[in-house]
Amino acid sequence: MASAGAAGGAASLELNSEQIKEFDTYCDRVGAQLDTTDRATKRMKELTRGLDISTERSDGAKLEAEAKRLVAESHKALRTAKGILSGMKTKAAAMESQGGASAITARVCLPRYKALLQRFIAATSASQQAKMAFKDVAVGRMVSQARMMKQFDHISSDEELRDEWERDPDLITKAITRTTHGSVRSAYVQAQEKSMEMKELLRDIEEVSKMAAEIAELVEARSETIQSIVGNVDMANDYVKQGERSLEKGLNSMRAARRRMCCFAIIAVVVLLIVSGVIGGVLGGA
Repeated sequence: MASAGAAGGAASLELNSEQIKEFDTYCDRVGAQLDTTDRATKRMKELTRGLDISTERSDGAKLEAEAKRLVAESHKALRTAKGILSGMKTKAAAMESQGGASAITARVCLPRYKALLQRFIAATSASQQAKMAFKDVAVGRMVSQARMMKQFDHISSDEELRDEWERDPDLITKAITRTTHGSVRSAYVQAQEKSMEMKELLRDIEEVSKMAAEIAELVEARSETIQSIVGNVDMANDYVKQGERSLEKGLNSMRAARRRMCCFAIIAVVVLLIVSGVIGGVLGGA
């Protein structure tokens, strides 16, 4: 019997170690994807600085082309990391539902999983900020080029022109198409390509923002802190409901008091009329 118990304990230990190894593999894969994102974010910042000081059109085009590649690379890495994290959550939930050694293993792996979630959110935020900074510099370059065109003489400042572009990214390219000068025609092609790249960047920024919102759903909501917050909210709601009931009672009392006052006033008027009639009759008889 003792040997059977020992064998069962050994099997449990072996099961735990295998599950922990599996989680370690998941964590390493997520870490690799986040490393890729961090490198892309760092390089994106360098490109933004280079684009900001670049005066050559060809240099700017090279920087923008590399930035476009980095955007796609970081986006793919974040999507892959999100998929793995979702799989880890599903796996942990299944292990916890099994109870016993599997549930213990899930709890052992949970801190590292939460740490990866925090790193994912931080990497997503940093990537978004880098993309937005690059977009601002790229749009600024387009605005500077547009400032040299007569079509935009009626717009007094670069900020107004930038606002116009934000409302309609095709604004600059549409204006260029209305011209017939050959050199401007060639510039249109480049401007159109930049406009398309900016649109893709904006779509990517929006999609990654949604991704960050979705990953928030992976965070465990069963901690004591969350529960206490929920409890406080419920308690606050109860207080509000009690206050509403008290207020309603007060209003009902006020309404009843008004009705009683109206009744008393009517009775007083009637009595006054009767008394006046009686007194008038007595005086008339006298």
